[in-house]
Amino acid sequence: MVDKKHVAMLKRSVEEWNQWRNAHLRILPRLSGVNLVGASLAGANLTQADLRHADLRRADLSTANLTQASVAGAILRQADLRQANLTHANLWGANLAGAILVKADLTGANFEGANLVGASLTGAILKEANFKGANLTGVDLPETR
Repeated sequence: MVDKKHVAMLKRSVEEWNQWRNAHLRILPRLSGVNLVGASLAGANLTQADLRHADLRRADLSTANLTQASVAGAILRQADLRQANLTHANLWGANLAGAILVKADLTGANFEGANLVGASLTGAILKEANFKGANLTGVDLPETR
């Protein structure tokens, strides 16, 4: 269930959000189903956040920390995830068509059943990532590790 206070704070500013996260390390953000289409979330600390079924189309999540976040079923079409940390994130069934994951850390991330059609993973770290049943049609994979 979404926490409206968490959503409001995240929409105000990434700087304020990150300060709050650092002061409240034990609170896990509840942002499931939230509409953040086109949001500017570059550098946001979304560690262990619940973003299931969130709409993050065209959102700027570059350099964001999504370590162990639950992003299952989320819409991330054309989202900018350059240099984002998605270590052990759960993106089961997420729609990442056209997403930019250039130099992103995808170590141990679960992309099972995800749609990555036309996504760019140039220079991404794919160590132990799970792409079982994912649609990788047209995915740009040069220089991945």
